[in-house]
Amino acid sequence: MKLPRFGDATTRPWDEKNGFVLFVEADKPSHCGTSEWFAEHRQEIRDALDRFGVVFFRGFADSSHRFESMIDTIAGEPLSYVGGVTPRSSVHGTVFTATDAPPDLKIVQHHEMSYHRHTPRYLCFYCEVAPPEGGATPVTDGRRFGRTMASLDPRVMRDLEEKGALFIRNYNEANMKGWRAAWYASDRSEVEQKLHEAGVEWEWLTDEWLRTRQRQPAILRDPVSEARVLFSCLHLWHRSYVATMNASTGVPLPEDPAKQPYATFFGDGSAIPDEFISLMHATYDEQAVAIPYEQNDFMIVHNLLATHGRQAYVPPRKVYVTMREKVQLTDAPFCQPAKEKRSHE
Repeated sequence: MKLPRFGDATTRPWDEKNGFVLFVEADKPSHCGTSEWFAEHRQEIRDALDRFGVVFFRGFADSSHRFESMIDTIAGEPLSYVGGVTPRSSVHGTVFTATDAPPDLKIVQHHEMSYHRHTPRYLCFYCEVAPPEGGATPVTDGRRFGRTMASLDPRVMRDLEEKGALFIRNYNEANMKGWRAAWYASDRSEVEQKLHEAGVEWEWLTDEWLRTRQRQPAILRDPVSEARVLFSCLHLWHRSYVATMNASTGVPLPEDPAKQPYATFFGDGSAIPDEFISLMHATYDEQAVAIPYEQNDFMIVHNLLATHGRQAYVPPRKVYVTMREKVQLTDAPFCQPAKEKRSHE
């Protein structure tokens, strides 16, 4: 793959095996570390994200405010985290903490908000304080992962393509994030309005226990490479990983499956084989690329093409995120369900 060239910067693949990460290092930080430089190279950076999936910048930003202004130049509208899973805190403007989850928790690879009707096109991470140990944001190539999973278990991949995925969330005492915090809502009428706008099914089991259901396509196709992408966080919502999350946060996990904070199924409500979930975890671990952070590094992830996670770490660590450009999963110009794509071929 031909490498893009940017003025006063050096570009290279992070390594030969994992060419989906384009590493860009400033040769002249005083020139490259400006919004003007990013405006000049805006289209080349966006083209590189479409081709590679991840672009990692070193030596450009000198603060989170400068980082935000650079991202404003490259990408469009910011997305809020309404309906999100992980706890986050506002830093400034459109910038949030990447996650406030405990340091000892390994966050597995996933496409951001793949359980929603709308998802961000770009995830932009910035490191203000690099941890002394661990704490990288590993990434994987969703196109390679899709090919691997299709070769390992073609039957389940076909079922996911045909049926999609169902995500069920119980906002009860077992959930580390209640419905008020998740949906930025103060009362039932406000959260119901937001759920309706997001296309989410819901029911109230008690005055405070809210249960939601979200059905989404699980297999998408990259419009550039035509590759199929398993765009679904099935393994993150599976009871095996939910148990890990709850143990890390100290929240007891109910024995009753109906009370679990998160659950995932095929779109028709049937069970996804545990063996497939185990394959997802193992394959992500094998294919993940983790670049150790240095202060002021930042990374842009094309969320439709690449996944991200978080290594456990030794504090301190300050890594922030801004999410950009709302994408509706069935919009053909971005990425559409593979079965819909085939029907037009």
